[in-house]
Amino acid sequence: MSTHTPRLIQEVMMLGGVARTSALRARGLSRYDIAHAVAGSAAFAVRQGWIALPQADPMLIDAARRGVVLTCVTQARRLGLWVHEDDGLCHVGAAPRAAVRTDQGVRVHWARPLIPRDPDSLVDSRHPP
Repeated sequence: MSTHTPRLIQEVMMLGGVARTSALRARGLSRYDIAHAVAGSAAFAVRQGWIALPQADPMLIDAARRGVVLTCVTQARRLGLWVHEDDGLCHVGAAPRAAVRTDQGVRVHWARPLIPRDPDSLVDSRHPP
C-alpha cells in the first residue's frame, strides 16, 4: 500500500465515497496515487475519470457510471422528504445532449438546470458550484 493510499481514501470519503479523479488531483493526489489505490483494491474505477470506495453508496456509484446526477423524487427520498407521487423510479438529471446509459427503472430528466451543476457532484443541489 502506498503511503498516500490512506490519504486518498480519506479524500474520497470526504467527497461522498465516489469522486472524480480530477477532483482528487486538485487536492494534491497524483495519477500514481490513484492508480496504486485502484491496483491495491482500496478503490475501484467506476468509469473513466471516476473512482469509488468499495463501501460507497450504490446509488452514487450508479449515477457516476451512468454520467448523471440523482435528482427530483430520488433526491427527495434520499433526504428523507415526503414525496407526493412516488413512482418508484430512480430519477436522474442529465444535460440535454448527454450520452446517458439508461434502462428500466430510471427516469431521465433531460434539461439544463436553473442552477448550474457542480461537475464533481452526483446529486442535484440548490447550491451553485
